[in-house]
Amino acid sequence: MTYRPHIDGLRAIAVLAVILFHFSTEALPGGFLGVDVFFVISGFLITQVLCARSDLTSMRRIGDFYLRRARRILPALLVTSLVTAAASVAIYLPNDLVRVGKYLFFTPLMLANAASASDGGYFAVAGAFLPLKHFWSLAVEEQFYLVYPLAIPFLFSKRGLKSQIATLAIGAAVSLVISIRGELRHSTLTFYLMPARAWELMFGALAALVPRRQLDCRVSREVTGFVCLGVVVASFFLFDDRTGFPHPYAMIPCAATAVLLFVGEDGSLTTLRVLSPPPLVFTGKVSYSLYLWHAPVLALTQYYLIRRLTAVELLWIWIGIYVLSALSWRFVEIPIRRRTILKGDRSFIVAALVSCTTVAVIGACLWAGDGLPWRFSRDIQNLTRSDTASPASARCLTLSLDKVAAGDLCHFGPNHPGVRKAILWGDSHALALLPAFEDLAESNDIQIEFAGKTSCRPLLGGDRFKSRAAQTECVAFNNAMISAIHRIRPSATILSAFWEVEKGYESRSPAGGGLNLVGSSSADWEKLLDQIRGTGSNVCVVLDVPHLPVVVPYALAMARRRGLDDSFVYARRDDVLAQYAEFEDPVRALEKVGDLVVVDPKDVLCNGARCEVELNGRSLYRDKNHLSRIGAMAVSSSLQKCLR
Repeated sequence: MTYRPHIDGLRAIAVLAVILFHFSTEALPGGFLGVDVFFVISGFLITQVLCARSDLTSMRRIGDFYLRRARRILPALLVTSLVTAAASVAIYLPNDLVRVGKYLFFTPLMLANAASASDGGYFAVAGAFLPLKHFWSLAVEEQFYLVYPLAIPFLFSKRGLKSQIATLAIGAAVSLVISIRGELRHSTLTFYLMPARAWELMFGALAALVPRRQLDCRVSREVTGFVCLGVVVASFFLFDDRTGFPHPYAMIPCAATAVLLFVGEDGSLTTLRVLSPPPLVFTGKVSYSLYLWHAPVLALTQYYLIRRLTAVELLWIWIGIYVLSALSWRFVEIPIRRRTILKGDRSFIVAALVSCTTVAVIGACLWAGDGLPWRFSRDIQNLTRSDTASPASARCLTLSLDKVAAGDLCHFGPNHPGVRKAILWGDSHALALLPAFEDLAESNDIQIEFAGKTSCRPLLGGDRFKSRAAQTECVAFNNAMISAIHRIRPSATILSAFWEVEKGYESRSPAGGGLNLVGSSSADWEKLLDQIRGTGSNVCVVLDVPHLPVVVPYALAMARRRGLDDSFVYARRDDVLAQYAEFEDPVRALEKVGDLVVVDPKDVLCNGARCEVELNGRSLYRDKNHLSRIGAMAVSSSLQKCLR
């Protein structure tokens, strides 16, 4: 197959977009689309490789293909994994090392996307310190590579080109439908799993199969090439995490990439010269190693420093990553791919199996071994221990809508005939406070009925979300909770949520700054109260706990470990109260006229000049804004008024 430098140039643009996105989402908000560009390129190249074989139906040829892919993918992947494992053991605290172990275990199995799907959304802040989370895209590609060659005999045996193209187009359409429907119902799973991503690789496959005579006019090809390249680059700037992915909008950069590959197949276009300068081409050649190494280096450095990196530091990090990637390409990728070492297939297979097993075993030990807590003193271990509500309670955030609407919620506290009931309605912040409400339920002889939904505030209007799926699911859940309140008719309805909304969410009247306090207008509250008043239930609103600048247990433990002053973890009381005033003032106004009761955990947490984050050597938080079990019990006295 003829070497085409412009494809390496396109690879370079894609990997640079991804790296810049991980360096700064503000600088290139749509840089994550570089992964989608990679998928299209991969589908294009794999189809050309397979079609170049005269005996497509030969299992031996398919086996040879798998071996070549293994030589291409595994060496650098396994070296990166082993080095990251060693560095993580040296740097990471137990809770975070457990998560690294999970990725190490799944990586050799080519199931890193499953690990990512279980770890939350791609854009979640919690993923910032995960050095191997980006391996999900490699797993998607390898899963596609595993299935696609096996479908080749069916696709190409005794079929004309039109039938082959039609079959691929149907497959791409089915995958796209899975992607669109899945984004509405299971957005995280849809983002990571191969069936919802296969259409992107199939776009590339179609670009490889469609006859070039469909676009003979050179001027048309030149214009089309420039437009498509412009669309791809513009997407990196115009799209962001609110676009929703995978999503119909993803077709724009993917289709542009596929058409660019199609019109530029012969390598003669002026557009392709833009993609072919030597530095860009070399960057494309080392793009695989760049993709592998950039995230571990960035994550480990930020983790150790307990802060975001400055622009100068990021520049040095970039230089280091580039040099490391060039060395990885020269001394790991090239020798094994070209068979200058491990020349025989048998020796390579044995080495690959031993290496994969080693990585998986290391991962299993870190995962099952609770992150090797014995590496740290008892004080550090106590700070990092994330005692929260019991895992069984987490199911209360995933109850079906039918169960919620029928009033079949989670039950806590006394359960005798005639017992008073209170409904706790909210999101993961309500779940964090559940230990305190369980304790209060026992002492007040009242049963707590609880259901919640992650990132879904108990309001009936005002919010718009990062994705259509999130909005649709939240609206449906909140309507179901109203039905539950009418069925149960509790003596009290307790509303607890992350009322402060992170940048990226909007309302009809968004506030400025990095954090917005939204959905707090009197009209929004009146709409909600009108729905509840008819049940005779008293409404109690639990205000926010302070949102802190760092993950508290991690920051406290790392600061103590390194002998640093930990004052940067705390927030000043006056700053916190000023930050929340815009949201809380309308709510307190409703309390004054008797429409609801307000309780404020900040009365306990911020009773001095600063807001406390630690009690008797234990963290009051499990992250930036969720209380730990210790924290929940510490503020329980402030919640008592909800159950009177």
